[in-house]
Amino acid sequence: MPDSHPPTPASSSHRQPNPLADALSHVPRDPKNEDIECIKQISQWITWAVSPFAQMVTVLTIGLFSEGKLSDTKKGGVYLDPGAKMDPRIRVHHLKIYHKILHGRPQLRDYIDRYENDPEGLDILDDFMTKHIQQMRGKDIRSLRYRVFAYAGKNSTKANFGGHGASKDLRGFNNPDSGRLNCPMHDLHEFDEDWEAYCKGVDDGTKVIDENDWPSQVYDETLYNPEDLNAGLMRGDFVMSVTRQVATGPCTAHAETNGPIKGQPPKMAIHSQEEITPELIAYSAILARFSVSSQNSWSNSDGTFNYENYFNNILELFTISSEDETTWGKDILTLYNK
Repeated sequence: MPDSHPPTPASSSHRQPNPLADALSHVPRDPKNEDIECIKQISQWITWAVSPFAQMVTVLTIGLFSEGKLSDTKKGGVYLDPGAKMDPRIRVHHLKIYHKILHGRPQLRDYIDRYENDPEGLDILDDFMTKHIQQMRGKDIRSLRYRVFAYAGKNSTKANFGGHGASKDLRGFNNPDSGRLNCPMHDLHEFDEDWEAYCKGVDDGTKVIDENDWPSQVYDETLYNPEDLNAGLMRGDFVMSVTRQVATGPCTAHAETNGPIKGQPPKMAIHSQEEITPELIAYSAILARFSVSSQNSWSNSDGTFNYENYFNNILELFTISSEDETTWGKDILTLYNK
């Protein structure tokens, strides 16, 4: 029978010693600390195997509340359930992320259970994990920044993407190559007729593009069918090359898809990941679009285009395919894992 009087969280003035929290907060951190290295690896894995947008402070707190391991109390202003006043759909979304993380990395359970009565320690863990999720995304963005032009097609010019050290100001809808990649597939004919007029419309706001407008970069144009938007979707050479670089390194980005992808697989080897997943494809797709945008630093949105919604839209494609028992999702995963 559960205790009818759950323990009250320790206040900051009476915080009990927590060796892990103390190690995480210590700067410089001990590079030989196995617990710290494990949590770092889990955080990096979350970036591309679960979601680069995971809000760990919310995910972990809502998850622990759902398990009854945190008690809602106003004492000291700690442990207030962030899901109590949240849209139920958003709360469920965070819970799904929580369970997905624990399913893929069950060893995290041992760490988060240490913070049942230590809100300050939990904050330290949240901050540490969020930092390394962001660092992983930043590392992948930097790796793509000057390689991405090579994936843009034989007709693209390196000059339009800028050399090493160059600003990204020339990218996005400021040149025909990156503009075409980010142009919605349903507008591609209009773009090709007069790319300058189209880009001007984007610039002055008469052309509004958001995350529901699938960009041409994710399509095999030869298969596109306006009556069946899934035809050719996620089969574009550009997004597939970016996914290969993210998953298995730059040397595999142009690998043929009629056999195993060769080369040292940094992410997939380090994290013991055997297959490219919908989450990895969605993660790579947001990096692909960002890499040819004119944004010089990461933001969750590019004007009216929201990257988190775009990420979730791609995952929804696979979910719908599975629920409707269509072959689209399986066919895409087979293609990416050849």
